[in-house]
Amino acid sequence: MFKKLLFTLISVGFSFLSYAQDAILNVNTPSGVIMRSQPTQKSDKIQSIPNKTQITASEPLGELETIGTVAGYWRKCTHKGKTGYVFDGYLSEAKNSDAEQNNTNNGNAYGKTKWYVVSKSGLILRTEANQTSAKLTTIPTGEAVEIGDVISSETIAGTKGNWRTCTYKGQEGFVFDGYLSNKKPAAPKTNKK
Repeated sequence: MFKKLLFTLISVGFSFLSYAQDAILNVNTPSGVIMRSQPTQKSDKIQSIPNKTQITASEPLGELETIGTVAGYWRKCTHKGKTGYVFDGYLSEAKNSDAEQNNTNNGNAYGKTKWYVVSKSGLILRTEANQTSAKLTTIPTGEAVEIGDVISSETIAGTKGNWRTCTYKGQEGFVFDGYLSNKKPAAPKTNKK
């Protein structure tokens, strides 16, 4: 009886250890994924990890969450010497050939994406991903911006969109992408009299 109990305990222990091992995962979203200081969307941003970057992450932590329309778990990981938490809804398991590359793809072609302001009144670059945060600047209609990670979804004045990280002329902040297009808007027509 003792041997059977000991064998069972050892088996369970090995099962737990194999489950608790880190996983090799790929970032699987064009805008990349944000590493945060805590396993919550509202915690401080540590860094962005570009698309197609391979990371080693812990087992899933906590309960299943939904961010926007994406379900997943938070995982602890280290990237470029910094340790934090990433949301695995934007990660996929690395294939064997991906694991062999061991993060040689730096993701530059898939990182931030250039979009254009299409709102006639321009677009406000804000300090946080919401309408009430401080205004950094107004980006004029037709200007190109680099957008990154989706932070949250919202409908503003009937327009559905996402709050995203954004860089405009070296200034980083957040914009609502409902007023952006990946196509450059046509120059306004002028009436000549």
